[in-house]
Amino acid sequence: MEFDICIVGAGTWGSAVAYHLTSENPNKLRVCLIGPEEPQDRSNATIFGSYFDEGRITKVADQNIIWGHLAKRSLERHREVEQKSGISFYEEVGYLFLGDKYVKKQADLHADLYAPATKLDSQEMNEKFPFLASSTGLYSNTNAGYINIRKQRLAHQKLAKLKGCIIISDVVDDIQECSNHLHLLTTYTGMHIHSKKVLLTTGAFTGFRNLIPGNVVPDMEITTERVILCELSEDVVCRMKSMPSILYKPDDLSNSCYILPPIKYPDGKYYLKVGHGVWGNIPLKTNRAIIQHFRNQEASWITSKLYKIMKNVMADFTMLSVKYDTCVTSKTPTGYLYCDMITETLGILVGGNGYGAKSADEIGKMGAMMIRNCGWEYDLPQREFKIKLKPLIIESQL
Repeated sequence: MEFDICIVGAGTWGSAVAYHLTSENPNKLRVCLIGPEEPQDRSNATIFGSYFDEGRITKVADQNIIWGHLAKRSLERHREVEQKSGISFYEEVGYLFLGDKYVKKQADLHADLYAPATKLDSQEMNEKFPFLASSTGLYSNTNAGYINIRKQRLAHQKLAKLKGCIIISDVVDDIQECSNHLHLLTTYTGMHIHSKKVLLTTGAFTGFRNLIPGNVVPDMEITTERVILCELSEDVVCRMKSMPSILYKPDDLSNSCYILPPIKYPDGKYYLKVGHGVWGNIPLKTNRAIIQHFRNQEASWITSKLYKIMKNVMADFTMLSVKYDTCVTSKTPTGYLYCDMITETLGILVGGNGYGAKSADEIGKMGAMMIRNCGWEYDLPQREFKIKLKPLIIESQL
């Protein structure tokens, strides 16, 4: 098979790239998206994605203006993508910031990005969110809430497929540049694919396959993320129906957490998702370590601490059961994603830094523009997204 552009990695970003490439495709480019589906059983799986989830917080306000703009532009297109695809993935339930020391800073961030927010006193908090223990907060009820990133990925893929994108469920193990100016992609199952251009959207696993020439890999640190999922009864879900997505940021950041409102998961049960984000992140140095972390859905000291923090945030909280889940974060030294051309025809789009889900649609557009033109066409400074490379270290040497 031969294509004009192959996107390697069919997760949240890769699927968004495929959508944007095919939605504006006057030259009828032949586009291919390659990546495995989510495994039904994680215990023996070797390929994972950070989109294996039903709820990720989305909001406009951000500590960094560039990440804020990427999120804002994505949010502005969610309803359009939902309407075109027939797949709903965005819940505009609002966003609540808790943490006295940082409220003013958060309010300034909202103002910078024209995202209205209201400071609530103790009486207003009690009236609006009686299930919370906090006395004050900063609340935004528009352009904020959560995304079901599993469904967002499917929506982007559905629209890309309707526009002619070929989607292949496989893993690319090797990429070679041939003498005829084509890239030869070899997959795990032995499939051979030729493409004029290739874009890598392979996330945390980018550095563990032969995808980039010259024995180099992206300079990224892969760290652990853990969450607890608290099962709720229908009565509790009904009582929490006004609950927004929450970021709890006390003076001691080692006691911070984020909490999503009750969400219905594939098993038919409602769960309150609680995660840590800024503390408890452990570096993962090898492909084996990443796989073992994704497979591990057991309790740990981090989940125990998360539970205690969450109990301090919620005023009255009972649950039916609790289970645990894992994810990883790809952190770059720049703090921004890498969106850059490695060679004239090989591009890369990786490094979410914990912000990748809420900005996925716009990041996909950025990557699509770059690989289509083999150069920078986006309206934000290219220098912020230049890739930093480091030597490849063979896993057996670690």
